[in-house]
Amino acid sequence: MKKILIATAAIASTLIPGCASQPGSMDLCDELTFLKTAYILGCAPHPFREFVGAHHAAVKSAPPTPVADCSTLDDDIDGINNCTDKCPNTLKGAHVNSFGCWTVDVKFDNDKSDINPQYYPELDNVIAVIKDNPDIHIEVQGHTSNTGSADHNQILSERRATAVKDYLSGSAYAKRTLTARGYGFTQPIDTNETETGRTNNRRVQLEVLK
Repeated sequence: MKKILIATAAIASTLIPGCASQPGSMDLCDELTFLKTAYILGCAPHPFREFVGAHHAAVKSAPPTPVADCSTLDDDIDGINNCTDKCPNTLKGAHVNSFGCWTVDVKFDNDKSDINPQYYPELDNVIAVIKDNPDIHIEVQGHTSNTGSADHNQILSERRATAVKDYLSGSAYAKRTLTARGYGFTQPIDTNETETGRTNNRRVQLEVLK
């Protein structure tokens, strides 16, 4: 194709000087001039093509955006990295378990929902966090392991959640921000195949709803 354009342009260059002297030949002159111009534009570097080429070269040479390693991130600054954190929006100052969830470290006696006085300081910490965040609403959640029937664990989880809510509601800061709900063993955070896992699942967890 390039050879044809070169030959055509050469012929046009030869004929253009004399064509104007021939009567009625202006149309031919215009066509020959157009052919020569078309060849020049087709072969010469074009600014737009140079711009496009430079753009594609820049795109090809740009390094890929690095992906952050979640094990090095802790968005809610609770001491649990993002890979492990199952509750990623913990409030500042809240005590969390190894999964990053805001829990009250209260151990209940077997099949009981009474709170032993040794756990009052833990609950007082919750009140302090609520005081610093007066506009939040918190659901006090009771959870159990899967030992026993579903109905029994549902009732037990509700009793334990209500016991924690009642203690926290003794503070004017927390009284209007709390609701209680039992989930039985429907929301485990660990395996129920080991005693350690079942212990982790027996918990009262605090969930910020807004």
